[in-house]
Amino acid sequence: MTIAGRHVQKGIASQNWAAMAIFLQYVGQTDFRFIGLEGEKLEDFHLVFADGKKIIGESKSYTISFPEIKGILKTIIAHGQVTKQDEILIACTKVDKNLNTFIDHLSYYDSETKEKIASQKNIDSDVLELMKQVRFWEISQEMAKKISERLFARIFNMWIPNHRVSEVVREFYESEIEQGSQNGSKLSRSDFFKKIETKKNLIYKDEGYDKKKVEKEKELEKLLTELENPSSPQWAPNRLIIISDNPDEHYWILKLLEAKKELNLEHWDRLFRMSFQSAFVLEVFTIFKKPENISLRENQDYFITTAPDLIEQNSNFFREDFIHTDIAEICKIVLESTRKHDEAIFEIVKNAL
Repeated sequence: MTIAGRHVQKGIASQNWAAMAIFLQYVGQTDFRFIGLEGEKLEDFHLVFADGKKIIGESKSYTISFPEIKGILKTIIAHGQVTKQDEILIACTKVDKNLNTFIDHLSYYDSETKEKIASQKNIDSDVLELMKQVRFWEISQEMAKKISERLFARIFNMWIPNHRVSEVVREFYESEIEQGSQNGSKLSRSDFFKKIETKKNLIYKDEGYDKKKVEKEKELEKLLTELENPSSPQWAPNRLIIISDNPDEHYWILKLLEAKKELNLEHWDRLFRMSFQSAFVLEVFTIFKKPENISLRENQDYFITTAPDLIEQNSNFFREDFIHTDIAEICKIVLESTRKHDEAIFEIVKNAL
């Protein structure tokens, strides 16, 4: 294969993994309807919702700056499929800092400032107007793949050996996303969950599954018991990395921890911070929000000191809104319990918006 051919293949793979990771982030929403892949005049992929809103996705395996965004938006305008309620999602490896800042502040610029910048950058008025609907997602192909594996582990909501998670993700990618992209097909939310149920039933019927599940749960319960000791060698960074790299273990450790009462949240700080960088951040918030946990003063103090880090950290998700919603919800619980953290809560909520 020529160098040019390899670049094309890489671009297609990046596009498909980005589409898959985005789809898995939205498929749990009840108002989500389907993803269309390589639809006619609808760019690389598009997500459609019950109210008719679309997220029109373009994926690029390179840095996006002013010339690139102008070209992308001119093509979208020419295709005539975008409406005022739609979002334009640009998934790429990197976004030029000046472009990112410009689009972030575009809604706040007065008309004179907009016209001045548009003139300097040679941006047409229709492209400038559409820029208000653009959102960027800086993501590598490898990270999109990791996010997909972790989201699948959550969607299954059952223990699955890690090698089976990888197999399922690869099968789904090849049959639904890669093949679907070649055929210009659609995948609905309802069809997706039917396929998931079918796959779960097959896994349940695997010979020896129940025995392996029991053995794994015992192993993870033992691990949690050992982690209750702050000086346990299980807290070693290399052991935590192994957990992070195995979605099946990572997910079920958090689910087992969720079942425990009156946790000292700070004790589990290293596990939580590792989870903040993964698809399991919602499982951490579920642990935080349990009344028997968040009602404890020391846990409220821990959350207030940790929340700013959560906002600052790059979660690698496109959908950070659900993270900010959970942070605001926990802040409300703390605020109703004590006025000790009023000023800190104000700053946390302000930065989360």
